[in-house]
Amino acid sequence: MDLFAIFTARTEKIPERFMPKNDERRPTSFSLEDISDFCSAATTTNADLLEILLALKESYLIDEAVEVAEKAVELYPYETEFYLHLSALKYNDGLYRQSLDVLDSALLINPCQSEIEVFKIKVLSKLERYDEAQELIDELSTRLMRSEWSLLYIAQAYLCQATGEHSSMYFYAKQAVSHAPESEEAYELLGRAVELSKEYHDAINFLNDCIDEDPYSHLAWYHLALAHASVGNYDRAILAYEYAFIANPDFLRAYIECAELCTELGYWRKSILVNMDIQEKFEDNGDCNAQMAKCYLHLRMVEPAEACLLELAKLDADHDELYFLLGDCFFVKKNWNKAILAYEKALEADPEHDEYIFRLARAYAKIGKSGQAVQNFKLAIDLGPEQDEYWFGFAKYLIKRGKAINALHILEQADEHTFSPKLDYLKSIALLRCNKRKEGLEFLSAALEEDQGHLNLFYKYMPEAKEDRQIQSIVNYWA
Repeated sequence: MDLFAIFTARTEKIPERFMPKNDERRPTSFSLEDISDFCSAATTTNADLLEILLALKESYLIDEAVEVAEKAVELYPYETEFYLHLSALKYNDGLYRQSLDVLDSALLINPCQSEIEVFKIKVLSKLERYDEAQELIDELSTRLMRSEWSLLYIAQAYLCQATGEHSSMYFYAKQAVSHAPESEEAYELLGRAVELSKEYHDAINFLNDCIDEDPYSHLAWYHLALAHASVGNYDRAILAYEYAFIANPDFLRAYIECAELCTELGYWRKSILVNMDIQEKFEDNGDCNAQMAKCYLHLRMVEPAEACLLELAKLDADHDELYFLLGDCFFVKKNWNKAILAYEKALEADPEHDEYIFRLARAYAKIGKSGQAVQNFKLAIDLGPEQDEYWFGFAKYLIKRGKAINALHILEQADEHTFSPKLDYLKSIALLRCNKRKEGLEFLSAALEEDQGHLNLFYKYMPEAKEDRQIQSIVNYWA
């Protein structure tokens, strides 16, 4: 099948399955009417309602989840778990006062359920009712048993986060993890506190201590990975992610973030392997195929990239990167016209995506349409001025077309927005092409002093420099 047929062929999405299979009582579609009928069925139990509620939340079908939670509260008014779910849904939707009203109703049923009180402290903090939140914390501290102290620390951390006391938030989050090392909520708070307080190095030491206590704590390994990544210890972060999903093979988030980090670092083969693991162990929503296609393209392996995109089209024909990556496939195969059509199709969904526009500019440049190329290069730069790749691509294009003066003007503008040794090498070429030899040699010397790894780019776009004795003298000096 010609991959370009994706433009006109109507692909049928594989239906997502959120419910257990082979159960005729459970709905296979999620209209609010179907949900209401299911919840009202005489055979529906509270366990059924909880199961479908959790499935809907995990699938981000929020309106349907609210419908189920409200029906569950109506049918089972003494089951406080349903109140908590409904309150959390309201909270996540920014309806804090409604969330608080639900919690108050739950507390009328069970006045001393600590989980409800902790969540109430979180909601009160969000509503900036700090005194009430602190009073409730003080009250909790007088009656919680030692085994429940983690809840107290979690509550205090929420309040500190709301008041902007990030160092204190970090302290209480650590205490919560120490008292309840199995608590996902405690670790989530710790992760947020580390990010807000910037206590990355202390967190690394603390999490290593947690791992010494329990080497199989997937949560500790995962948050250690986050901390390492935050300070640039990327290889250690990848290793920690791997330990996280080795400790818990069902820990999807660790797989996903490991694969994404590998892709960002250019560890293409590693990313492909992790994404293959995700596909083998979990239901793929298309993101794995998109990421693998990207990696294969960087490896110049077009056929497997195309295969991934065909699978992506079946899983999610509206995936935001489908046509962009399709364009990259055509670009690698030097089918410039089809690449242009693919990039333009991608831009229909996201008209101001600077990377798509930059790729479109490159494709127009390949077929000699200078006006469209220049227009799109400029637009990409306007939308993403911090991306040195865009400045480099535009200036390189101008130099190739013999417009060194224009390229020099572009590179001077680039200095105000970004920095890259590649740009200095290109600037030295532009200066030399403009007969500004002294300045050009100075820029070449500065570029060599900063980074000799891009010298091949200098020779690629100015091959005659290999025969220039003065240039070779400068290169040999810094070699």
